[in-house]
Amino acid sequence: MKRESGSGRRSRPWAGIGAATALVLGALLLAGNAAAQEKEAEAQAANQIDRTHILRMAAFRADRGLVACSTDAYTITLRELPGGRVRSTLKGHTDQVNALAFSPDGKTLVSGGEDFAVKLWDVASGRELRNLEGHTNYVDAAAFSPDGKWLATASADRTIRIWDAASGGELRSIPSSGGWAHLVEISPDGKLLALVGADQKIHLTEASSGKEIAALSGHTAYITAIAFSPDGKWVASGSRDYTIRIWEVASGRPVQTLKGHSSAIRKLAYRPDGQQLASAGDDKTVRIWDSGSGHEVHSFTDFTGNVVGLAFSTGGRGLFAVNDDNTIKIWNLVRQSGGVH
Repeated sequence: MKRESGSGRRSRPWAGIGAATALVLGALLLAGNAAAQEKEAEAQAANQIDRTHILRMAAFRADRGLVACSTDAYTITLRELPGGRVRSTLKGHTDQVNALAFSPDGKTLVSGGEDFAVKLWDVASGRELRNLEGHTNYVDAAAFSPDGKWLATASADRTIRIWDAASGGELRSIPSSGGWAHLVEISPDGKLLALVGADQKIHLTEASSGKEIAALSGHTAYITAIAFSPDGKWVASGSRDYTIRIWEVASGRPVQTLKGHSSAIRKLAYRPDGQQLASAGDDKTVRIWDSGSGHEVHSFTDFTGNVVGLAFSTGGRGLFAVNDDNTIKIWNLVRQSGGVH
């Protein structure tokens, strides 16, 4: 298998691999009997212990109560929330899985890995639907379009490929002007791709043509996380320079720099209404920021692992985090703040 020259098995700061192997789940507490629900969920979690494999990364489908986790055994497990019961184990990759994303309707999962493969899976049955061939190096990121009709993948072969979700056919290949492509996100209207390579820039690119329209520059180290706001007006980026930057998509100008983490940023996630942004860093903290002011409103430090998956619940009242110490934590933001702001 071909690899980037001199790179070997490249270090990925966002691909967390921990030493612990227990799965512990909190509860998403939305009702008045929060304490009772929490105890029940913790009791369920105590019975969901996997001492065989460690978790590498994760993708959430909060509205369907699902989380997909890749493991060091080259498999993907679909787990139910909040109890953590394994619904199915997906087998087919022959090397580490670096990319996971659910389709908008939650019926399909895409995965990509160090075997250069991109695979589509039926969530209900766990059956592999298609193997998408074309990449010639590691696949590090994947995302579905908002309408679910196509998907994008980013690879160390220095391309971003667009695929038809129904047929699995390749629609186009976009060269990565930033070199090795390791992050891709699709704007909420499906018109733009946010691409990240090794050049410390975010490349905003037309999805239909592959034409680059802006290169957002300002970070002083490697970019390790990106996320569009739900309305598509902003894109957030996190970096090894310990900062989060917010950019206006229309103009490409930076509007905020959020400081508080003491290490690289791993994951970013906007609340569904866009009013808050969650971040997770290698400093083993999860922080929540007010989107308007840029002020930090919450900080969670009650875990030891690095976060490999981060998402708000559908209503924005809870926050999910999968850690590389093999825990899944769910915070009740209503209880933390006395209300959702």
